[in-house]
Amino acid sequence: MSKSKGRRARRAALVLALAAATVASLHTTASSGPEETKAGPTPVPEDGHVPAPDGQSFPVEPTGTVPARTIAPPDVPCDGGWFDNTALHYGLCVPGGWGFTDFTAEDPMTEVPVRILTSLHLVNARAFPWRAGDFPFDAVRERRVIDVELTLLEPGMESDGDCEPAQPRLVAGVTFLTCEQAYDDLGLPAATGLLRATKIAVPLLQPPLGAPELAGARLLVIARTTPTTPLKEVDALWRLVDSIRAS
Repeated sequence: MSKSKGRRARRAALVLALAAATVASLHTTASSGPEETKAGPTPVPEDGHVPAPDGQSFPVEPTGTVPARTIAPPDVPCDGGWFDNTALHYGLCVPGGWGFTDFTAEDPMTEVPVRILTSLHLVNARAFPWRAGDFPFDAVRERRVIDVELTLLEPGMESDGDCEPAQPRLVAGVTFLTCEQAYDDLGLPAATGLLRATKIAVPLLQPPLGAPELAGARLLVIARTTPTTPLKEVDALWRLVDSIRAS
């Protein structure tokens, strides 16, 4: 198996395991509240598989969601809504008008499926309504959309592309590593280009839910913009980054 195929296979297995653990956690929380009879999300086995009638097993996509906006911690200034990623143990402040998207629906998500908590896209207000068939890079280039990808970076793994976060940036007492990468019109890494990405690697204080072997993992934040992105929206982007809190 090639290295890229092996990485994809590990990521798929990890997504299922994290989703299963998150759903089970949500189920436990719902069952332990004051309404003991209220049904919560159906838990699935920790390995992300359920038995088939012939005794074999097959992967399942666990159902369940987490709110796209909750109440911010009292010590974090947040004019928008707070998002709590229960699988990766971090939270951030979502600027007003921004929202999570899977690039299929016109409107931002109000609930985020647990199956995508390891790889999210948060976009600014000018992305909505999202146009069916648009590619994210095209939206960044043509409509000055800001696309912020929030993905899990496993221990020992490097980010994709030519730019590896290495420049220290101190935020709320925690040192983030950052870098900037230019892209050509096809969205490929290049020496120069109108598309650019700022990458930030944020250390996670706990391993992902249900995956203790991933202690030391990081949150990779990739913010894609153009030089013509309005300054006030770039400022909102950095306020978002500065609000990230690992728990």
